[in-house]
Amino acid sequence: GFWWAPVVPDAAATLAAHFPPLDLFESLLKEAGFETVTSTIPPVPLVDLELYLDIEGPFTQEFRNADSTWSLATPEELEAGLAMLKAKIDAGEAEAWLAEREELRAKIGQTTTVIATKPMA
Repeated sequence: GFWWAPVVPDAAATLAAHFPPLDLFESLLKEAGFETVTSTIPPVPLVDLELYLDIEGPFTQEFRNADSTWSLATPEELEAGLAMLKAKIDAGEAEAWLAEREELRAKIGQTTTVIATKPMA
């Protein structure tokens, strides 16, 4: 998960709906004749850690351009989400919230690498 997904939850849900559950994906690969199917969750974010963990990042277009999820947000959702994030920052709660979100990322990752192989014919 991306730490900022709750800033644009509808957009994040829309994107997530485009990906099949891992167990379904793996079973489809096996049905297609792949014998060995393995999956791993890389422990690091997809973006440079220093840039990724910029709590002020979502307020800039450049930050949002780094992931297509942001483009799925309506202007209203983006405005509301940024207001929520600003409120957390102003209340001094943002760093703790970011730490919680990073704990979640450490458990579920941001991406899953799937490797499937077929025997040579």
